[in-house]
Amino acid sequence: MSASKFATGNHFQALGPGLSGLPLDDENESTDGSEVSEGSTVRGDEDAGADDHMASFDRLCARKGAVLKTLVTKEQFEEGRSRRYGTANPEVMDVPFWKAMVETTIDPYVARKAFKNEDDNTGEGRCGGEEGATHWSNPIWTNNRHAQTRTKLPDGSVVEIAGEHEDFYDPDFLIYNDVIVWDAERELDESGSPKRGNTKFTIYGYPKDVFPPTDNHSATYVPDQNAVFIIGNLGYGGDREERGHAYTSVFRLKVGTWAMERVETTGEGPGAIWRHEAELKGNEILVKSNGEVPGEFGDYCCTKRDIVKDGKEESVNVLTEAWALDLDSLIWREYKLAVSNGTV
Repeated sequence: MSASKFATGNHFQALGPGLSGLPLDDENESTDGSEVSEGSTVRGDEDAGADDHMASFDRLCARKGAVLKTLVTKEQFEEGRSRRYGTANPEVMDVPFWKAMVETTIDPYVARKAFKNEDDNTGEGRCGGEEGATHWSNPIWTNNRHAQTRTKLPDGSVVEIAGEHEDFYDPDFLIYNDVIVWDAERELDESGSPKRGNTKFTIYGYPKDVFPPTDNHSATYVPDQNAVFIIGNLGYGGDREERGHAYTSVFRLKVGTWAMERVETTGEGPGAIWRHEAELKGNEILVKSNGEVPGEFGDYCCTKRDIVKDGKEESVNVLTEAWALDLDSLIWREYKLAVSNGTV
């Protein structure tokens, strides 16, 4: 049995993993670099505390930026900072800066600070709209993503598919359409951070019309076909707009060749769906809710799909509905789940 769920990826790790187990702040170090005895207080007011935290944040950025600069040059950063689509299905993306960003999962903000110079007026703030954020239309490529899937294959290799960095408010917001294949699970150091350089990986790119930018999808390995089925997509300007909100995006990624193909399906499918769970059951892929229900903070994490109601398209939560895709006929059918007290 194989199951997959939309993944949060590294969204909560704004700067990427610790790389070498670096803490957010240096123990017994004040913001001006002088030593502080254990238990002492540099300043006690709230503003000072916020300033101290930002100073710690800046030091962490500087340390991680220094690591990045040992892996790539300024020229390689400039050559590889932007996303480009593949020209073949697939194209191996042998881009030194991309490789460094995969290996470290460093946030684009760190790269922006590490490689900026006096003529690079990229701004200091993470959020869009701040003065100096001149690369709004040119986000920096990263593998620090959420809404990305990670699928472990029988041979131990791991496939990371697409995903996004941040959201529209961020100058480095981008939805990706690439595939990253790791030879094996990455080893961790004592701090729990992935070790660098001990696991090989390959980045594959695709033409946009072969595989559009994709996020909040599911990825299910099907042994009989030796392929990963990619279902659903939230995406901005992708299948939902180009093919209609009733269209369910399905792609098949062939393991080994890593060629991507669109799969056209028929029947009563879910339509455009995202943040769902998918599971292989016999010769069908079952698509259902991820189990999240609306709560105190709204329904952001809930599975959603598009429907047409009273002639208007709207997005609704998926709670007890489910659908099954027959992998021989490629026909969808509604699937009845066992429901208790309104939940699956």
